[in-house]
Amino acid sequence: MIKLGDFNTLKILRHTDPGIYLEGDEMTGDILMPQRYVTPEMKDGTEVQVFVYLDQQERIIATTETPLARVGEFACLEVAWTNQYGAFLHWGLLKDLFCPFREQKQPMQRGKRYIVYVKEDEATHRLMATAKVEKYLTPLTLLNPPEGGENGAEGDTTGVSPH
Repeated sequence: MIKLGDFNTLKILRHTDPGIYLEGDEMTGDILMPQRYVTPEMKDGTEVQVFVYLDQQERIIATTETPLARVGEFACLEVAWTNQYGAFLHWGLLKDLFCPFREQKQPMQRGKRYIVYVKEDEATHRLMATAKVEKYLTPLTLLNPPEGGENGAEGDTTGVSPH
């Protein structure tokens, strides 16, 4: 199964003028990796590790570039530009990552950096960012918190081990 917004190891099927086609699955079909990412070492029948996302026309596409974050990860990203729908963040790929107004704590400003969480929109399956990161954080809990006495006060949750 192809993981959108993540790295996938895919088999090279054929070379064409626009690029190479990689073996997808029954839901995605074959996936284009544009010519700009193709190297001479890439031969039909071999496998290549690629990041899979949607291009400007919402087509599934592959790249050898590494984004600053994948789906399920946090990143501090700079706003490239904004419009009436939201902000677009630099994340290391040709297409900027969209953060709609509904996912912003305050209106994002061009040139400023924000901590965001990268996710797949459940309705549209587009990759997007949210600045409302709290719901994706989990509290740190210690498996064996130190007891009162020589190495720390009772209830110490600093996570610092004396050993």
